[in-house]
Amino acid sequence: MKKLVSLALALVLVLSLTACGSKDGGDSADPNLGKYLGAEFSSDGNEWLSLDEVYDEGESYIELKSGGKGVFCLGGDATDIKWALESDGSLKLTRDSLESNGTLQNGIITLTDLWGNNVTITFVKEGGESSQGGDSGKDAPSGTGLVSEEAVQKGYVWMNEVNNNIFSTTYEEIAEYFGVDGEFDREEYSDHMKRNQRYYKWISKDDSSHFIYVNFAEENPGVFTVSAYNTSGFSGNEAIEKYLDTVKAEAAEANKAAAANAKMKNFSVTVAQFAHDDVAVKIITKIPESGWSYDEGKKCLVENNDPTAFGAGAIRFEVRANVADFDYYKDDFENYQDIDDRVIGGITFHGRTYKRIGYDWIEYVAQIDDGRALSIGLTDIDCVPGTMPDVILSGMTIK
Repeated sequence: MKKLVSLALALVLVLSLTACGSKDGGDSADPNLGKYLGAEFSSDGNEWLSLDEVYDEGESYIELKSGGKGVFCLGGDATDIKWALESDGSLKLTRDSLESNGTLQNGIITLTDLWGNNVTITFVKEGGESSQGGDSGKDAPSGTGLVSEEAVQKGYVWMNEVNNNIFSTTYEEIAEYFGVDGEFDREEYSDHMKRNQRYYKWISKDDSSHFIYVNFAEENPGVFTVSAYNTSGFSGNEAIEKYLDTVKAEAAEANKAAAANAKMKNFSVTVAQFAHDDVAVKIITKIPESGWSYDEGKKCLVENNDPTAFGAGAIRFEVRANVADFDYYKDDFENYQDIDDRVIGGITFHGRTYKRIGYDWIEYVAQIDDGRALSIGLTDIDCVPGTMPDVILSGMTIK
């Protein structure tokens, strides 16, 4: 999971999702029936995050069906639920012996007690209207949002699996990816997040029930970036299984083209071993003038203008006295594989891939001299020849 607010809470919620029974009752004509998409999350009622930034492994939604039945899905983990709505808008969700309480008003579900956890989560009805106010959206760009079924599914894969900077991606960049403006749904003001939000759809022209629903937030005046997204009518997991390799290859080709034309600037940094400033390595290379930055605290080049951007790909540097020191946690590595060695700055680095603490790593390690060893680790980023990570490594000098 790329975005974590409370690991303990996440584990409690995920482990608690198991199937439950059904409940008779309800009216199939009830206007409250439908799918409510995950919007916002707060652990204390003061600081708010987009729900997809917290649980980014899949869809988050509540679906209210007739007969008091429904589905609750958080980060791709779905379970059957029962639901009951009182005349004052009080909403109760139940599964097994657990319950969650909140409200349903003006097309927004607000849960304030999630299966016994003291958090607040909001869900906005798909295609619904909100009475929260805000601009009417009269200046919002809009189009048909119609693309092929393949483009819809590949678009979801790109957003969920390939674009590590999805929550920094603007509406214009999403529209450019799909090749068409999205179908504008509405604009509203979020009291919790203190910002305007716009909602769009990109729809399969082969089946209008298949679409991606994307929320954009106005973080800066006039600039709307992705804050949440969900699929409707098709399985995101099946799309990933079918198109992931293709979308990665297409993204690599786009990255190569961008890298070939990017304006570059000089970059250098001295990285020392923790608590041993005398064991240090100077790294010199070139990075793009825009789109990359350096996180001094984590000692890594970040594929984002904001070095603290959560989930962004990164090239991390670590210095030790001996190359064997980088194997301290090797027993914890999952899916370990040796890969081809790579010459970086005239030094031959041993290559390997593995998974550790939820991250997929490509790591190159080498003994620089008798008292210094260097690890160059790539996380959430590929190093296909000709792409920017490859260009950065190929131009590197090590002193």
